[in-house]
Amino acid sequence: MMRARCMALAFFATFALQAQSFHTVGGLGRTKLTSVTRLYHSQSSSEELRRKLKEKEEAYARDRLREQQETLKLADFDYPELTKLEKCPFIDAEGEMNLVPPPQGTRASIYAVFDSHENLAFVGITRNVMASMRQILARQPLDAYYYSAHHVAKPSKATLELIKETWIRSCDAVPKGNIDADSEASWEGATDVKKFMTPEEQAYVHEQRSAGREGPALRVIARKYEADKLAILESRGLATPLRFDPKLKLLGLLDLHTPKKK
Repeated sequence: MMRARCMALAFFATFALQAQSFHTVGGLGRTKLTSVTRLYHSQSSSEELRRKLKEKEEAYARDRLREQQETLKLADFDYPELTKLEKCPFIDAEGEMNLVPPPQGTRASIYAVFDSHENLAFVGITRNVMASMRQILARQPLDAYYYSAHHVAKPSKATLELIKETWIRSCDAVPKGNIDADSEASWEGATDVKKFMTPEEQAYVHEQRSAGREGPALRVIARKYEADKLAILESRGLATPLRFDPKLKLLGLLDLHTPKKK
Protein backbone atom coordinates (compact mmCIF):
# COMPACT_ATOMS: atom_id res chain seq x y z
CA MET A 1 0.00 0.00 0.00
CA MET A 2 2.80 2.33 0.93
CA ARG A 3 4.62 1.39 -2.27
CA ALA A 4 1.59 2.21 -4.41
CA ARG A 5 1.24 5.57 -2.70
CA CYS A 6 4.92 6.39 -3.35
CA MET A 7 4.59 5.43 -7.02
CA ALA A 8 1.55 7.70 -7.33
CA LEU A 9 3.40 10.63 -5.75
CA ALA A 10 6.35 10.07 -8.08
CA PHE A 11 4.05 10.02 -11.11
CA PHE A 12 2.36 13.28 -10.14
CA ALA A 13 5.74 14.90 -9.41
CA THR A 14 7.06 13.89 -12.86
CA PHE A 15 3.89 15.20 -14.51
CA ALA A 16 4.20 18.51 -12.67
CA LEU A 17 7.84 18.90 -13.75
CA GLN A 18 6.95 18.16 -17.42
CA ALA A 19 4.10 20.65 -17.29
CA GLN A 20 6.36 23.29 -15.79
CA SER A 21 9.00 22.56 -18.43
CA PHE A 22 6.39 22.84 -21.20
CA HIS A 23 5.18 26.20 -19.94
CA THR A 24 8.74 27.42 -19.55
CA VAL A 25 9.71 26.43 -23.12
CA GLY A 26 6.44 27.77 -24.45
CA GLY A 27 7.04 31.00 -22.58
CA LEU A 28 10.54 31.29 -24.00
CA GLY A 29 9.16 30.58 -27.47
CA ARG A 30 6.53 33.23 -27.06
CA THR A 31 9.10 35.64 -25.67
CA LYS A 32 11.42 34.97 -28.62
CA LEU A 33 8.56 35.35 -31.09
CA THR A 34 7.50 38.58 -29.41
CA SER A 35 11.09 39.87 -29.56
CA VAL A 36 11.35 39.07 -33.28
CA THR A 37 8.00 40.72 -33.92
CA ARG A 38 9.06 43.80 -32.00
CA LEU A 39 12.36 43.91 -33.89
CA TYR A 40 10.53 43.66 -37.23
CA HIS A 41 8.14 46.43 -36.30
CA SER A 42 11.06 48.46 -34.96
CA GLN A 43 12.92 48.13 -38.27
CA SER A 44 9.77 48.94 -40.23
CA SER A 45 9.19 51.97 -38.04
CA SER A 46 12.79 53.12 -38.55
CA GLU A 47 12.51 52.78 -42.32
CA GLU A 48 9.21 54.65 -42.29
CA LEU A 49 10.75 57.34 -40.10
CA ARG A 50 13.72 57.71 -42.45
CA ARG A 51 11.39 57.92 -45.45
CA LYS A 52 9.24 60.58 -43.83
CA LEU A 53 12.33 62.50 -42.72
CA LYS A 54 13.71 62.41 -46.25
CA GLU A 55 10.39 63.63 -47.65
CA LYS A 56 10.36 66.51 -45.15
CA GLU A 57 13.94 67.44 -46.04
CA GLU A 58 13.13 67.41 -49.76
CA ALA A 59 9.98 69.47 -49.16
CA TYR A 60 11.96 71.95 -47.06
CA ALA A 61 14.61 72.24 -49.80
CA ARG A 62 11.92 72.88 -52.42
CA ASP A 63 10.21 75.48 -50.25
CA ARG A 64 13.53 77.15 -49.51
CA LEU A 65 14.42 77.25 -53.19
CA ARG A 66 10.99 78.64 -54.02
CA GLU A 67 11.39 81.37 -51.41
CA GLN A 68 14.79 82.33 -52.82
CA GLN A 69 13.36 82.44 -56.32
CA GLU A 70 10.47 84.61 -55.18
CA THR A 71 12.95 86.95 -53.51
CA LEU A 72 14.84 87.24 -56.78
CA LYS A 73 11.63 87.90 -58.68
CA LEU A 74 10.55 90.63 -56.24
CA ALA A 75 13.98 92.19 -56.54
CA ASP A 76 13.48 92.37 -60.33
CA PHE A 77 16.25 89.86 -60.96
CA ASP A 78 17.75 90.63 -64.35
CA TYR A 79 17.86 87.16 -65.90
CA PRO A 80 19.22 86.67 -69.44
CA GLU A 81 16.58 86.37 -72.16
CA LEU A 82 17.06 83.22 -74.18
CA THR A 83 16.00 84.87 -77.44
CA LYS A 84 18.84 87.40 -77.14
CA LEU A 85 21.59 84.79 -76.76
CA GLU A 86 23.61 83.62 -79.73
CA LYS A 87 22.80 80.16 -81.13
CA CYS A 88 25.97 78.22 -81.79
CA PRO A 89 25.89 75.22 -84.14
CA PHE A 90 27.19 71.99 -82.63
CA ILE A 91 29.02 71.25 -85.90
CA ASP A 92 30.81 74.06 -87.73
CA ALA A 93 31.27 74.56 -91.47
CA GLU A 94 34.51 72.51 -91.45
CA GLY A 95 32.77 69.55 -89.83
CA GLU A 96 34.42 70.03 -86.45
CA MET A 97 32.65 69.94 -83.12
CA ASN A 98 31.99 73.57 -82.23
CA LEU A 99 32.73 73.96 -78.51
CA VAL A 100 32.89 77.63 -77.49
CA PRO A 101 34.93 78.14 -74.31
CA PRO A 102 33.19 80.10 -71.53
CA PRO A 103 34.62 83.37 -70.17
CA GLN A 104 37.40 83.06 -67.63
CA GLY A 105 36.09 82.76 -64.10
CA THR A 106 32.91 80.92 -65.08
CA ARG A 107 31.76 78.58 -62.30
CA ALA A 108 28.50 77.34 -63.86
CA SER A 109 26.47 77.68 -67.04
CA ILE A 110 22.82 77.43 -68.01
CA TYR A 111 22.43 76.12 -71.53
CA ALA A 112 19.65 75.55 -74.03
CA VAL A 113 19.74 73.01 -76.86
CA PHE A 114 17.75 73.43 -80.09
CA ASP A 115 16.78 70.92 -82.79
CA SER A 116 17.26 71.27 -86.56
CA HIS A 117 14.26 73.63 -86.76
CA GLU A 118 15.69 75.73 -83.91
CA ASN A 119 12.93 74.62 -81.54
CA LEU A 120 13.92 74.41 -77.88
CA ALA A 121 14.63 70.77 -77.02
CA PHE A 122 16.34 70.91 -73.62
CA VAL A 123 17.49 73.28 -70.88
CA GLY A 124 20.17 72.24 -68.42
CA ILE A 125 22.76 73.41 -65.90
CA THR A 126 26.41 72.44 -65.90
CA ARG A 127 29.74 73.15 -64.25
CA ASN A 128 31.60 72.37 -67.48
CA VAL A 129 29.72 73.61 -70.50
CA MET A 130 32.23 72.38 -73.11
CA ALA A 131 32.24 68.83 -71.73
CA SER A 132 28.43 68.83 -71.47
CA MET A 133 27.92 70.02 -75.08
CA ARG A 134 30.34 67.36 -76.30
CA GLN A 135 28.41 64.62 -74.51
CA ILE A 136 24.98 65.94 -75.50
CA LEU A 137 25.84 65.87 -79.20
CA ALA A 138 26.73 62.18 -78.84
CA ARG A 139 23.73 61.38 -76.65
CA GLN A 140 21.15 63.19 -78.79
CA PRO A 141 22.47 63.27 -82.39
CA LEU A 142 18.96 63.70 -83.81
CA ASP A 143 18.01 66.69 -81.67
CA ALA A 144 21.20 68.57 -80.77
CA TYR A 145 21.84 71.06 -83.59
CA TYR A 146 22.33 74.40 -81.84
CA TYR A 147 23.00 75.60 -78.31
CA SER A 148 23.00 78.82 -76.33
CA ALA A 149 24.63 79.36 -72.95
CA HIS A 150 24.66 81.89 -70.14
CA HIS A 151 27.69 81.77 -67.87
CA VAL A 152 27.78 82.64 -64.18
CA ALA A 153 30.85 83.52 -62.09
CA LYS A 154 29.13 83.36 -58.69
CA PRO A 155 26.34 80.82 -59.05
CA SER A 156 23.62 80.02 -56.56
CA LYS A 157 21.18 77.16 -56.97
CA ALA A 158 18.21 79.52 -56.70
CA THR A 159 19.55 81.74 -59.48
CA LEU A 160 20.41 78.86 -61.80
CA GLU A 161 17.06 77.12 -61.28
CA LEU A 162 15.17 80.38 -61.78
CA ILE A 163 16.87 81.00 -65.12
CA LYS A 164 16.24 77.39 -66.17
CA GLU A 165 12.57 77.64 -65.19
CA THR A 166 12.20 80.97 -67.01
CA TRP A 167 13.71 79.62 -70.21
CA ILE A 168 11.51 76.52 -70.15
CA ARG A 169 8.40 78.66 -69.66
CA SER A 170 9.44 80.95 -72.50
CA CYS A 171 8.41 78.39 -75.13
CA ASP A 172 4.88 77.31 -75.99
CA ALA A 173 5.35 73.73 -74.77
CA VAL A 174 7.70 72.04 -72.32
CA PRO A 175 10.87 71.01 -74.20
CA LYS A 176 10.96 67.27 -74.93
CA GLY A 177 14.07 66.87 -72.79
CA ASN A 178 12.49 68.50 -69.73
CA ILE A 179 9.14 66.68 -69.64
CA ASP A 180 10.09 64.47 -66.69
CA ALA A 181 13.06 63.04 -64.79
CA ASP A 182 13.56 60.20 -67.28
CA SER A 183 13.65 62.65 -70.19
CA GLU A 184 16.24 64.82 -68.45
CA ALA A 185 18.33 61.77 -67.58
CA SER A 186 18.59 60.84 -71.28
CA TRP A 187 20.22 64.23 -71.93
CA GLU A 188 22.34 64.51 -68.80
CA GLY A 189 23.51 60.90 -68.45
CA ALA A 190 24.88 58.03 -70.49
CA THR A 191 22.57 56.28 -72.97
CA ASP A 192 21.28 53.01 -71.47
CA VAL A 193 20.99 50.72 -74.49
CA LYS A 194 19.26 48.05 -72.38
CA LYS A 195 16.10 50.16 -72.59
CA PHE A 196 16.07 49.85 -76.39
CA MET A 197 17.00 46.21 -76.86
CA THR A 198 14.82 44.08 -79.12
CA PRO A 199 13.39 40.77 -77.83
CA GLU A 200 16.11 38.96 -79.78
CA GLU A 201 18.83 41.09 -78.16
CA GLN A 202 17.33 40.52 -74.73
CA ALA A 203 17.31 36.77 -75.32
CA TYR A 204 20.93 36.90 -76.47
CA VAL A 205 22.04 38.80 -73.35
CA HIS A 206 20.06 36.42 -71.11
CA GLU A 207 21.72 33.41 -72.77
CA GLN A 208 25.18 34.92 -72.35
CA ARG A 209 24.43 35.86 -68.74
CA SER A 210 23.83 32.19 -67.97
CA ALA A 211 27.30 31.47 -69.36
CA GLY A 212 28.88 34.27 -67.33
CA ARG A 213 29.40 36.53 -70.35
CA GLU A 214 26.81 39.24 -69.82
CA GLY A 215 29.37 42.08 -70.05
CA PRO A 216 30.74 41.10 -73.47
CA ALA A 217 27.17 40.53 -74.71
CA LEU A 218 26.11 44.01 -73.61
CA ARG A 219 29.22 45.40 -75.30
CA VAL A 220 28.15 43.81 -78.58
CA ILE A 221 24.70 45.44 -78.29
CA ALA A 222 26.20 48.79 -77.26
CA ARG A 223 28.50 48.79 -80.29
CA LYS A 224 25.47 48.43 -82.54
CA TYR A 225 23.85 51.55 -81.09
CA GLU A 226 27.21 53.30 -81.14
CA ALA A 227 27.43 52.64 -84.88
CA ASP A 228 23.93 54.11 -85.34
CA LYS A 229 24.90 57.30 -83.49
CA LEU A 230 28.12 57.69 -85.46
CA ALA A 231 26.28 57.16 -88.75
CA ILE A 232 23.81 59.93 -87.90
CA LEU A 233 26.59 62.35 -86.97
CA GLU A 234 28.56 61.43 -90.09
CA SER A 235 25.48 62.17 -92.22
CA ARG A 236 25.38 65.59 -90.57
CA GLY A 237 28.95 66.23 -91.67
CA LEU A 238 30.82 65.67 -88.41
CA ALA A 239 34.49 64.95 -89.07
CA THR A 240 35.68 65.06 -85.44
CA PRO A 241 36.54 61.50 -84.33
CA LEU A 242 34.55 60.31 -81.32
CA ARG A 243 35.54 57.57 -78.89
CA PHE A 244 32.97 55.99 -76.60
CA ASP A 245 34.03 54.72 -73.18
CA PRO A 246 34.83 50.96 -73.58
CA LYS A 247 34.24 50.21 -69.88
CA LEU A 248 30.71 51.62 -69.97
CA LYS A 249 29.83 49.40 -72.93
CA LEU A 250 30.30 46.36 -70.69
CA LEU A 251 27.44 47.78 -68.59
CA GLY A 252 25.23 48.45 -71.60
CA LEU A 253 25.89 52.19 -71.45
CA LEU A 254 27.09 54.63 -74.11
CA ASP A 255 28.93 57.86 -73.36
CA LEU A 256 32.00 59.51 -74.78
CA HIS A 257 35.31 58.70 -73.18
CA THR A 258 36.57 61.55 -71.02
CA PRO A 259 40.38 61.70 -70.89
CA LYS A 260 41.78 62.05 -67.39
CA LYS A 261 43.44 65.36 -66.59
CA LYS A 262 47.20 65.05 -66.22
